[in-house]
Amino acid sequence: MPILGGMTICEKIKALRLRAGMTQTELARRTGIPQAAISAYESKIKSPTAIKLAALSKGLGVSIEELIDGIETQAPGPDEIHIVHGNSTEAQLHKVIQQLELEDQRALLRQAKIILEARKTITEAFKPLPISAHKRTSKAA
Repeated sequence: MPILGGMTICEKIKALRLRAGMTQTELARRTGIPQAAISAYESKIKSPTAIKLAALSKGLGVSIEELIDGIETQAPGPDEIHIVHGNSTEAQLHKVIQQLELEDQRALLRQAKIILEARKTITEAFKPLPISAHKRTSKAA
């Protein structure tokens, strides 16, 4: 259903949003992009950056190729679309991270990876032994 031939990016965003039956507010919730920015894109006041285009394509359920070129490709299924709600922990983290300088974002990422690795190590250390291992340790005692 290629409806996008000859349209600007701004027109495509609005057309795809309406085709999906979404309001600007719903698209804002799905993408993490403020509703005012979506309105500005659709009104041709400003153009989205590449990062915003990627978020918009996911939120609209289309490939970035379809959004940019109008080339229809297989849209992601409902289980592949991750919706971030405004007051969720994930949305709050996203807002805070966006306010950090790039160097601080990288430092935060390193710390998060350290936490994940530590959690993995702890989980593996406290993993119950298989039943056969229990029998061997009880015989040795």
